[in-house]
Amino acid sequence: RIIPRVSYDEAVEMAYFGAKVIHPATMLPTIQKGIPILIKNTFDPEQKGTLISRTGAPGGTAKIVTSIDTIALINIGGVSLIGIPGSASRVFETTAKNGVNVILISQASSEHTICLAIQESSLSVALAAFQEEFAKEIRLGRVRVSAIKNQAILAAVGDGMRGTPGTAGKLFGALGAGGINISAIAQGGSERNISCVIHAKEKNRA
Repeated sequence: RIIPRVSYDEAVEMAYFGAKVIHPATMLPTIQKGIPILIKNTFDPEQKGTLISRTGAPGGTAKIVTSIDTIALINIGGVSLIGIPGSASRVFETTAKNGVNVILISQASSEHTICLAIQESSLSVALAAFQEEFAKEIRLGRVRVSAIKNQAILAAVGDGMRGTPGTAGKLFGALGAGGINISAIAQGGSERNISCVIHAKEKNRA
């Protein structure tokens, strides 16, 4: 379905989640200068296409539902993470040092577990790196590292989601009514993207 108009911010979110026609880096000069982008279909030039500009279409909440495939979920948890300054930085320094791109992060307020979504192709490297970084804590039974394969990230995107009560409830209510289990949830401070991790086999239905 053609979306007539989206904002730069919505388009960047779409590009991150795999929209093939646009890339955030190529959009940067137009964003800085406020130049609108018109995306057209080469094979059907009569179609109106999608206009990308400073402001998207008014009204509505979630405008786009998209996904990323071949995801693995890594859970790093244990008593050694609770209230210890620097625990999260150790996790993210480990991924950075080993060239593992983190797509989604979820952490409970108890700090007991940090959950990372990464591409499955990086899973073996990430697991080996975490087992080395937390070797002492794992040996003492104070930290555990586990992974879940065959996952996908589902994201709802839209500027209209900001400050709109009930958007998250509507999204998770729909998934719950469909009997789809959610493994992890993340929402950015901009409120224009709510993402969740689900089993890959349920992605299309979700």
